[in-house]
Amino acid sequence: MYARGMKVREIQGHLQELYEIEVSSDLISTVTDAVVEEVREWQNRPLDSIYPGTIFGAPRVKIRDEGVVKNKMVYVALRDNMHVCVRPSREWKLALAQFGILFPERLAAIA
Repeated sequence: MYARGMKVREIQGHLQELYEIEVSSDLISTVTDAVVEEVREWQNRPLDSIYPGTIFGAPRVKIRDEGVVKNKMVYVALRDNMHVCVRPSREWKLALAQFGILFPERLAAIA
């Protein structure tokens, strides 16, 4: 909380409100002094070039259900840990087709 800019009195109020405990300003200062250097190191660490991401979507597709073609939403979650890849919404059918190739049993469960 201190690293995010909260003052000692604000931290005291926050702890009182959330946990109904009273903490002295000396204890808060002791704790923040003990970790402030580690917090500064963490804040100044080099960032990774790639972070994993997950894309969620629910495109509407035509699915034959009991001999009748219906519009249904197909819930899709695509995750890519190795590449930064975002598919614009106009390419959802392609993404869904690739998903179907990789995991046909999951699409069968949806239909």
